[in-house]
Amino acid sequence: MGTRVVRRGRCGLKVLEGSHISKLDDKGRVTIKPDHRDVVGREVVLTPGLDPCIVLYPPLEWQHYRSALDRADAQDADADDLVRHVVGGAHTAQVDQRYGRVHLPPALLHWAGIDEGEGREVLVIACLKRIEFWNPDKYREYMRERAPQLKETRRRLLAGEAS
Repeated sequence: MGTRVVRRGRCGLKVLEGSHISKLDDKGRVTIKPDHRDVVGREVVLTPGLDPCIVLYPPLEWQHYRSALDRADAQDADADDLVRHVVGGAHTAQVDQRYGRVHLPPALLHWAGIDEGEGREVLVIACLKRIEFWNPDKYREYMRERAPQLKETRRRLLAGEAS
């Protein structure tokens, strides 16, 4: 679980790679690696993930995602549920540029199954344009369940097929 940090993506934009374990401090903050914080900036948006995790979006990525959600049909109940979950659960946060700490709100920690309290481990995963925060045990369990689909998904993506 090393951190290879930043490379340029297809459009020349910086992307995030790698993962590490961080520990919650007594104020509910986790540390983001220096190279990652250079990419995400000072102000970020934290949302509940669609999976049991917390998602950190840099401002531009959040703007793109929110715009896509805003275009959803207001008569689509599933889209409304998604907007309620993601946008309704969103929190703006500041990244401490000196130490790279970001506060994870209690409601989002609860969603992700990360126990509050100093010293609790948090798996920090850089996912190209966003960062996810997971309970390490829940992530291992989730990935074990998803493993059978990974090879097929890789094949489909590398072949350029749509989902």
